[in-house]
Amino acid sequence: MIESTDAQGNVPTLTIGLFTGLADRLKVLVSTMALCEATGKKPRFLWARTVHCGAAFSDVFRSPWPVEEATEADVRELPLFDREDRNGRSDLLLCNRPEVAFRADGWLIDPENFPAHVPLMSRCEELAAELEPRAEILER
Repeated sequence: MIESTDAQGNVPTLTIGLFTGLADRLKVLVSTMALCEATGKKPRFLWARTVHCGAAFSDVFRSPWPVEEATEADVRELPLFDREDRNGRSDLLLCNRPEVAFRADGWLIDPENFPAHVPLMSRCEELAAELEPRAEILER
């Protein structure tokens, strides 16, 4: 991934809080990674153990992705990027703020409303295939 920098040499960051079930978290993870690759932003994930997903990321996957443990309270303090944002209101490919942080419960891309997102869906499939479940998960 090529990272862009601002005038001070700082890399813009996209911080995403994860708080829902595992399937929704996977959508958030892969779409965030695809967006970050496309925009040069550095991804940062805050993974909260909740009633919807009680496992830590590292308990489920072997991955170099930047996923940090966080409390549910810390994640819920972030603004929510919700269905209205996803459905044509916010194109994160065009977001030029250096620091963006929110919590999300699904895809961050919307190929139906934003044609530039279409190739990102293919990249999401590739990224999902790169996630390596831990052996003990595969044995279940």
